[in-house]
Amino acid sequence: MVLIDIPMHLESQNKPVMIQTSCPNQITAQNFANHLVKKQLAACVTLTEALSTYVWDNSIVEEMEVQIQIKTVSCFQNAILAEIERELGEETPQFIVIPINNISVAYNKWLLQTLNINDKG
Repeated sequence: MVLIDIPMHLESQNKPVMIQTSCPNQITAQNFANHLVKKQLAACVTLTEALSTYVWDNSIVEEMEVQIQIKTVSCFQNAILAEIERELGEETPQFIVIPINNISVAYNKWLLQTLNINDKG
């Protein structure tokens, strides 16, 4: 497998990123995933049910939720944040952008083609 090493300082609008968010149930998560893929804001969305433990209003809360991993490029992150706020309606939405510093050539090509991005950077 051939990997592309993406420099941390690269100022590319097409830099691959993974965005992580969450929602309370599977149906909402599936609808949101389909929405992002249809709009070509995400090449792939992975949904994973998880038990989360966190502090809310000075109490420890444990509840099931769906973790959402969105594979995309950096130029779409603001649009995806807007979609998260509009579609998921969370009071404090999780929005974590994880830069992808190493990616296979084949996956990167597929990602850019799926998002209809010219891969010249």
